[in-house]
Amino acid sequence: MSIVLDEDNTEDSSELRVSILEELGTKKHRAITRTDRLIYILKKPANFLREKFSPGSMKSSIFNILASTMGAGILLLPYAVNLAGFYFGIILIIIGMMCSLIASQLLIIVAENLGLDTYNMIGERLFGTKMKVFTEISLIISNYGAAVTFLVLLKSLVPLILKRIGTDNDVLQSEYLWGCIITLFIVFPLCLFKQMTSLKYTSTICFFSLVYLCFAITFTFFSMRFGSCGERISEATEMKTSWTVFEVFPIIIFAFTSQPYALPIYEELQRKTTTRGFKVLNRSLGMALGLYLLIGIFGYLTFYKEYSTLDFPDEILNGDYENGNVVMILATCATLAIALTGCPLSFYPCRQAIFSFVWGEKPVSSKNHMFITAIMLLSAMGISLAIPNIRVIVTVLGSTLSPIVCFILPCWFYIKTFRGKTGKMTLVLCWAIMALASIFGLIGLVVFCVETAGGIN
Repeated sequence: MSIVLDEDNTEDSSELRVSILEELGTKKHRAITRTDRLIYILKKPANFLREKFSPGSMKSSIFNILASTMGAGILLLPYAVNLAGFYFGIILIIIGMMCSLIASQLLIIVAENLGLDTYNMIGERLFGTKMKVFTEISLIISNYGAAVTFLVLLKSLVPLILKRIGTDNDVLQSEYLWGCIITLFIVFPLCLFKQMTSLKYTSTICFFSLVYLCFAITFTFFSMRFGSCGERISEATEMKTSWTVFEVFPIIIFAFTSQPYALPIYEELQRKTTTRGFKVLNRSLGMALGLYLLIGIFGYLTFYKEYSTLDFPDEILNGDYENGNVVMILATCATLAIALTGCPLSFYPCRQAIFSFVWGEKPVSSKNHMFITAIMLLSAMGISLAIPNIRVIVTVLGSTLSPIVCFILPCWFYIKTFRGKTGKMTLVLCWAIMALASIFGLIGLVVFCVETAGGIN
């Protein structure tokens, strides 16, 4: 097995192809040129976008994977680079992306080979009922934790926005107030959708919000540090040897947890093939890597001289940006949009695992669907109100369940499925990913606990 490189793909779906040819009034079997496509876009832009982003389309799937991958952990990347050192932090982010891509591809290969489309069904086929139960529980807790992370972030963003614009009212600054309002009146309706493709427009919003967030952090670096940009890059610490470096690994692992979403999105993909599934992964994770690097690099360079290693802001938006900075106010609003769109995507696989665990293959009624969603969301809201910041939950998840669900299980499934049929290099790669995810995740958790208790200076 090797990483499948992306190829240029200009083919249109069969429905879009028919629409273009009918609009042009030409033969239905001739090839579509770029000019034909441009004419159709100019004549009927709304139809083109609707068909291009239809449920299960390539672009809809890419946005769904991207929105699922780039969660609340994106704000911790400058902090991770600060702990690891400038160049070593960049290397770790790239390695995290490569491991995530390989694990996702392995998962799709296994699903295609076995003809199954869920973690628990694959686990049951390969290892029996106990693995099915273990997989379901791991998925439920992992994705539930990811949703809690979004809610922890949401409760702090609105007060931060109000602070940036100069509002100091104690009631309006209450994180508990905004946590309840946003969860009940915005997140809950979004979580009621039964299909991930129903969230394709929210995923598009998430994508453009991510792009703006990266632009804002990059632009603000050059505007705040104009005249010393080169000096800051040249004086940045290349690699740090403190024990706190190990705290970086859970953050990186958590940042690339797209695997639970890969299977349902792959199953909804139009004209589903392994090659098309790999293209979705390559493009979405490639874009995620680019955005991660921009935020991690320029967020770190903006403030590393102003803070010590352990005093560096956990979430980059809490950095010492001046109040009234319109660019950063809008960036905080963009992050709010990211959290609002990412939370339902985290709940989806968690809820599906609960349905499978309780009802098996039986269809779930709308009443039970709403009841389970409400219970999940209300309990998650209660937990989120008790957690002070996202670094706590990201580190715990990134060192425990995220390595299991997103790296260890896909590799383990692949080894079991193709035992005796796969090359030695692929086998070594699978074992290496499992070992690294386990060891560094555990060490990261220990270091975080010691550092939190004040044992590391």
